[in-house]
Amino acid sequence: MSTSFPPAEARQVIDLLASRSLIRLVTEIDDNGAIPLRRLAGTLPDLSAHQLRSASDTARAHGLVRVAPGAGLELTDSGMELADLYDALARWARRHSAPAAVCEFSSRIQHVLGLLAP
Repeated sequence: MSTSFPPAEARQVIDLLASRSLIRLVTEIDDNGAIPLRRLAGTLPDLSAHQLRSASDTARAHGLVRVAPGAGLELTDSGMELADLYDALARWARRHSAPAAVCEFSSRIQHVLGLLAP
């Protein structure tokens, strides 16, 4: 059984997944483990307080992260699967030099997700 999304809904999902702050949050936790809530700004200094709050709220609302007592934000099973997807998208983009031969991880993911947009 396949589920199709109306173009506007598909675009919303892709925009959500392509959010640079969400990509950074999910991949940071995947690479280095749980982030204590008070250490978010120090761990991801390239993101503003608003971006951090938005990314963590969005990730929690969609079941990608949870707050683990004593540990901080950690990935759920869905969050780990999204991190695996991000890795696969980035590998594909790197193999195809997309969007450029040298660029940052999140730009590669955003580029590939943009190819999927209706």
